[in-house]
Amino acid sequence: MPSAMHSPLGRFRQHGRRHIAAIVVLVLIMASPFFLMDARAQLAWTAASLVSGASKPCRWRGGMLPRRAGGQLDVFQWLQGLGSWGRRSELKGKFLNLIEKSNYGIVPFSVADKEGFDSLVEELSGLSPTPEPARSPLFSGEWKLLWTTEQELLFSIDKGLFGLACTGSTQSIDAVSGTLENRILFEEDSYLRVGSSLAPDEADGKRFNFKFSSCSLKWKNFEVPLPPVGAGWGELVYLDEDLRIQRDSRCAILVASKM
Repeated sequence: MPSAMHSPLGRFRQHGRRHIAAIVVLVLIMASPFFLMDARAQLAWTAASLVSGASKPCRWRGGMLPRRAGGQLDVFQWLQGLGSWGRRSELKGKFLNLIEKSNYGIVPFSVADKEGFDSLVEELSGLSPTPEPARSPLFSGEWKLLWTTEQELLFSIDKGLFGLACTGSTQSIDAVSGTLENRILFEEDSYLRVGSSLAPDEADGKRFNFKFSSCSLKWKNFEVPLPPVGAGWGELVYLDEDLRIQRDSRCAILVASKM
C-alpha cells in the first residue's frame, strides 16, 4: 500500500506549491511590459528552479538567488531584486543612448537632454547595485571613456595632438595594488599617460583618493616625461559589472564602460 507521501495528495503537498508559485510568477511577469526579454528568460529559468526545488544557491545576473533558512527560494525578495535589475537595465539603455549623441561630451546637450541626463543619473544612483563601490572588486579593471565634462580631456579628444586625431581614452584601475593609470590615445601609437596612486576613502565607501605619480607624453617616436602635479578624490555615483558613473573633486562627471 503506497504511503501518504507517495499518494497523489501527498505528492501535491510536496511539489504542488512550488509548481503553483512558479506559474504565478511566470504569469505576473510575462504579462508585464515592464520587463525586457532578457529578464523574462531569466525568470523562466528561475521558475524551473522553483519547480525542481533546488536547495543549493543559484546564480543569476542579479547575484545569488535569495533563499530562506530552509533552502526555499524567497520569491518576493527575488521579485523585488528582479524589478530593480529590470529598471536598471531600462535606465542604462536610455542613458547610453543619450550620451552617445554627445560625442564624449563635446556636443552640448539641449535643455531637455540635460534635464533627462540629470534625472537618469539621479535614479541610477539610487539603484546602484554595488554597496561601498570604491572598495568593490568591480572597480578594478580596464575602462573605456564614454562621456565626460572634464574640459582638458574634451579638448584633447576634440583637437588631437599636434595633428594626430584622438582615438579614445582608457583607464587601468587596480584597487588592490592601489594604482590608477589614465591614457588619452592618439593615432600612430601616441598618447598622454598619467599614473596615480589610489586608495579608498576611510570614511566614505563611495569615494577614493588619488595622487598623480607619473606623467609622459608620446608623439610618434618621441616621448618626454612631464611633471605629475595633482591630487583629489572621486566619488562612484553608480557602479555595476560594466558601467561606472563618477564625480570628482573638480565637479567633473565621467562615464566609463568596462572593456
